[in-house]
Amino acid sequence: MSAPQEITIEMMREKLYAAVVSDALDALGYKNQSPRVPLP
Repeated sequence: MSAPQEITIEMMREKLYAAVVSDALDALGYKNQSPRVPLP
């Protein structure tokens, strides 16, 4: 097993979009939240 890799904001910008991040926040109990980081 390899060591965990740090996830950066830049990596999130490349791979995620706002709906995915919002769904993840909902799953963690942060309802009706959206990221304050601009995603492309």
